[in-house]
Amino acid sequence: NSEAQVQSTAIDSAQRAEVRAISENARKLLNGPHDLEGLACVDKIYHCVESVRARSVRDKESASQTAIELGCLWGEILQQSGQWEWRVAVFDGGQECLALFNQAGTHAVAPIVVLRRILNSKRENNNLILLHNMLLDGKLPPAIENGIVWLN
Repeated sequence: NSEAQVQSTAIDSAQRAEVRAISENARKLLNGPHDLEGLACVDKIYHCVESVRARSVRDKESASQTAIELGCLWGEILQQSGQWEWRVAVFDGGQECLALFNQAGTHAVAPIVVLRRILNSKRENNNLILLHNMLLDGKLPPAIENGIVWLN
């Protein structure tokens, strides 16, 4: 985890619709029923990521698109728990990132960034199931005063 000063705003209806559409498209990558929810879907995402990482030759552009799609789907599952909310995080210098924040706004995770990191390096642990369970169970590091704890 890391600490960062950041502002966040709720995503608008157009952004929300885009996340949902990307998430639905991502279900096609999972090689299984398209109606899986919760941990069953997270498990399929985990195995899809492992399948992509096992390829000897990986196209960076394709891996980036996969990170966007699976990141949105993984985030949607987390958001559906009612404990996490999609927001746009804006960092110093104006860089933006789509992230999920807990209800208190003290902790955040950026699913697309997490997926991109995991997909781009075989050395990275695929901790998607562990991270999902930690976030749903509320097993979070202590909050920091006037800041956000980023989880990855």
